[in-house]
Amino acid sequence: MKNNLKPPCECVSCRRNRILDMPFGIERRKLILEFLETRVDSTWPYGMIINSRYQASMRYDKDLQHLVKKGKLLQLPKQHKIGRKWVNVLVLSKYYKNFQLK
Repeated sequence: MKNNLKPPCECVSCRRNRILDMPFGIERRKLILEFLETRVDSTWPYGMIINSRYQASMRYDKDLQHLVKKGKLLQLPKQHKIGRKWVNVLVLSKYYKNFQLK
């Protein structure tokens, strides 16, 4: 009998969704930070969109809240426009100073 299972997709959105669907904990936090380290060529380098439809929500995600509280992540202070919609952005704090990319 052949195994017809496909390997998991490695596109950015699939990787992000697999990480965000994991149970809360230390391993998930490490993977979130690792994921953001690789986001160099995106619209938001070292960052991701949050609090939007089909995205992570700071209100319910305990790991994101923990990483912001510890200072590893930084939530940009205002909404930013991408296309026709306004979004909130969460970035790695070590690459940003005064909310600007170093």
